[in-house]
Amino acid sequence: MKILMSSIIVIIFSSCMQNNNAYDEKNYLIVKIDTSENRVNSKILVNKFDTSRKMVLLYWDNGKIMSKGFFKGQLRDGINEHFYIYGNLQTSELYSNGVKLGSQKTYYPNGKIKYLEEYADGKLTLTQNFDTTGNKIK
Repeated sequence: MKILMSSIIVIIFSSCMQNNNAYDEKNYLIVKIDTSENRVNSKILVNKFDTSRKMVLLYWDNGKIMSKGFFKGQLRDGINEHFYIYGNLQTSELYSNGVKLGSQKTYYPNGKIKYLEEYADGKLTLTQNFDTTGNKIK
C-alpha cells in the first residue's frame, strides 16, 4: 500500500512539474488590469506555480500589445518583446535574472531585421546592422 501511494504521489508531482513552464502563458493568472477610457492599458499576471514570476502586458490605444515581458521578482527573466502600434514585432530580448543573454533582435516595421546584438553574461559581444531589405550593412 505504501508503494502504491508513493507511486501515485510521484506521478502527480511529475505531471504538475511538466506543466510548470515558467514562460508558458497558460500557467499565468491575471491579478491586475489597468484601464482608462474603456480600454485596457496593462495587465499583470502571476505564475500559478511560482508567484515570484510575473508576466506584464502593456497595450497601445488601439488595443494591440505594446510590450510583453516576463519577470522573476523585480528582474526581467525570459523573453521580452516590444511591438509596433499595428502589432508586428519591433524588438525581442532575452534575459536571465536581469542580465541580457544571447541574441537581441530589432526589426523594421516591414518585418526585416534592423539590427542584431549578441550578449554573453550581460556584455555586448557583437553588433550587426541591416538595411530595410535585410542586407547586412558593413
